Amino acid sequence: MKLTVSQSSLHKALSPAVRIASARSQLPVLSHVLIDAQASGLTLSCTNLEIGLKQTLGAKVEQPGKLTVPVKTLFELVSNLSDSTVELIGEQQKLQIVTPSVNAVINGTGGEEFPQLPQFDAKQALSFAASHWSEFINKTVYAAATEESRPVLTAVLVRLEKDRLNLVATDGIRLSLIKAELGQETEPASWLLPARTMQELEKLLADNEQILFSPHAEQNQVVFQVGNSELSSRLIAGQFPDYQKIIPGDFASQIEVDRQEFLSAVRLTSVFARESANIMVMELEDNKLVVKAQAPQVGDNQVEVDAKLTGNSNRIAFNYRYVLDFLQSIDCDTVWFGMNDPMSPGLFKPVVDKPEYDYLHIIMGVSLDEA
Repeated sequence: MKLTVSQSSLHKALSPAVRIASARSQLPVLSHVLIDAQASGLTLSCTNLEIGLKQTLGAKVEQPGKLTVPVKTLFELVSNLSDSTVELIGEQQKLQIVTPSVNAVINGTGGEEFPQLPQFDAKQALSFAASHWSEFINKTVYAAATEESRPVLTAVLVRLEKDRLNLVATDGIRLSLIKAELGQETEPASWLLPARTMQELEKLLADNEQILFSPHAEQNQVVFQVGNSELSSRLIAGQFPDYQKIIPGDFASQIEVDRQEFLSAVRLTSVFARESANIMVMELEDNKLVVKAQAPQVGDNQVEVDAKLTGNSNRIAFNYRYVLDFLQSIDCDTVWFGMNDPMSPGLFKPVVDKPEYDYLHIIMGVSLDEA
């Protein structure tokens, strides 16, 4: 194998490969990147058996061939190269990296042991505009669980309903839901994708206008094609919670409040809330929202924010981190909040004049006895 490739494109391709490759696996090859040089160009592949990534790069290939090398070692080396082009030479399971000023050799293996990644099937692929997907992912993925005790809660539900797309994530305490028009009709279907897959997908979306999505039901996998990259992922098995039943319909109390002022109040209150199990109290009163926390060992504080109240005065407590995550995920002037009683879920929504999609966030209240 012998080829020449630009340092910048090689570095850009190796960056996500480092995140995906598994350094702690019992299979050493999973910490490697597969370098496959063919007449058509250079392909880099990596996988941790849950997520796989295949990227095609432009390169001048003199001799085809393939081998694998530890991706972290190669990435760190390429990151520190100052030359604009890099020559890669593979021979006898060793990769030689040559520039006018550097000559390095990395021990590798043949490409035969590298796992086969699922193939993208263009005939079965669904097409989505990428313009909003980055935003959709950022507004839902943070609500997924990080603990593996209930695998379905570590997933983002991607659900097609005729001409609508729903993205949902929940950890059992909070829930984020996006509803968007597809602009096309599709057969109803749903998939449970690991939250980490969605995070990696979001990173690939920059400067791309289209996502192609190819499900492989028989392999329990899906493949996304974004530009010159193919991101594959296993699906999570299980029954996702019936999120429609969780969404409140009527509210005894509703407020509208300036997002930036609300965000500032939560940040100020967090200084004390984090010393008291992260509990923050919200009091809905006429013409104002009071946000406060009390930490017996430290002190207490209270922040008042102008608000428009509809319905009854009310009171509820939340883990402040959940409210903070929601407020940081949106970019609007005004936030709407509705609730019934302290032990029922509260519902948050951005107030937008002409919404291009529907977005809501639900957080379960904490017992006021603990506040």
